[in-house]
Amino acid sequence: MSTNSESKNDLETQADIIHYCIKEKNTTKIVSTLCLLSPDVRKQIVSLKVNQNTALCAAVTTGQKDVVEYLIKNCEADVNQKGIFTDEKDNQYKVPPIWCAAESGRVDIASVLLFYGADVNDCSDTESTPVRCACFMNHQPMVEFLVENGGNISKTNMYGGTCLMNSVGCSGLVDFLIAKGVEVNSVDVNDWTALHYAAKEGHVNSTRILLTNNADYTIRNKTNRTALELAAFNGHDLVVDTFLQEGSGTKIELVDSYELLGCHQVDTDIEKARKCWLKSLELRLHFSVISINKCHNSEDVFSKTAFANTNEITLSSELEQTKDEHMLYMQALLKYRRILGDYHEDTIYKIRYRGAVYADSKMFQRCVELWKYAYCLELRREKYLEDDTVYAATSLANIFCEMQIEFEDQKSKEKVQTKDVIEVMVMLKDHINNCGAILSVRPVNIHTINNYKYLLQSVIHIINVFRCIERDPYEQNDF
Repeated sequence: MSTNSESKNDLETQADIIHYCIKEKNTTKIVSTLCLLSPDVRKQIVSLKVNQNTALCAAVTTGQKDVVEYLIKNCEADVNQKGIFTDEKDNQYKVPPIWCAAESGRVDIASVLLFYGADVNDCSDTESTPVRCACFMNHQPMVEFLVENGGNISKTNMYGGTCLMNSVGCSGLVDFLIAKGVEVNSVDVNDWTALHYAAKEGHVNSTRILLTNNADYTIRNKTNRTALELAAFNGHDLVVDTFLQEGSGTKIELVDSYELLGCHQVDTDIEKARKCWLKSLELRLHFSVISINKCHNSEDVFSKTAFANTNEITLSSELEQTKDEHMLYMQALLKYRRILGDYHEDTIYKIRYRGAVYADSKMFQRCVELWKYAYCLELRREKYLEDDTVYAATSLANIFCEMQIEFEDQKSKEKVQTKDVIEVMVMLKDHINNCGAILSVRPVNIHTINNYKYLLQSVIHIINVFRCIERDPYEQNDF
């Protein structure tokens, strides 16, 4: 028994040495360590995994073709034995050697592996094929090589991701795959198409190729976004121009896309934002699209104060003459609200972001006004103990505390307004009351319980702030 144990330990030690030598690219040491051993022992050693990885996968990943050939020919390494691939975010995947070769783009090593019987379609543990991996890395020569040798360009991974989706960063690959007959409008588990990915990532040529090959630009993903909306929201003006040139989108979608482009630019290049909005007004006139719907200029008291009592500018002359940058910031929020909708997560995020910018600039009251409205919108979504809703409440408590400290330290002239505190407390009361039904369902998730605690802590913080601020007896009673 002890002899067997010692023998196993000796094999593991030898395997450790081989893996270390592969890491150090010490081919001489690898050969000298293994050459005097019997073929059976050599095979056992190279089949042992070190840190879940195989010697062959390690050699392929580090690009050592001579070692790869030696391990296969002289040690009978299994060409399909899965090892480990670690990506740049330290995520680990179980993959075969051919997959590692595809990732690195080493056609010469892939050729060796296939010659010795590697399965060209052997998948990773996420069901990603080698050719799909090569597409993701935009290794076109590798993709063409694998396809010539039977690589399946139609198989998706476990999330529905296709080779075409993975290839949008390389227009040559997009052309190649479409010529080979891939389905252009396949959707993944989130209902994204290749066009969605190309547009969101700003790949102009790939977008144009997809559109000219009948990519369906009307498909909406699970967050209700079209590819055009994604391009605009992420500031890819050349992609949006491509949609316009190809006539790919309804008139109102094309108009809205230039409005969203301007919204994206407003913080980095306010004049570029203005030009985008002027373009949208020009298109609105050209397409005879109805005037901007003013239904969002509502009587909601929070929205009026949040947007500083402004309405959307509908005339080019007025837009050209508007020099107040804060007015233009509000224009962006009004457009997000109209185009995406009041309760869209991105609308609320942009309102909160603008409030945070004001807070950083010590414009606390503007921050409070925007954040109150964002909190109001979150409550209307009725997701009372989800992170975004709870965060909307706790951030208001925190900004009140910060305002009070800054005022007491004479670092700011802006005082916490009693009216704001009372309004937030009213919302918090209703918020906490609505949590009861959620907490009554067993079992209760610990994260949900913690979020409820954060709400209660916010109440305590606001009470403490209220005790410190000036107030009249009527406000005391209201509180």
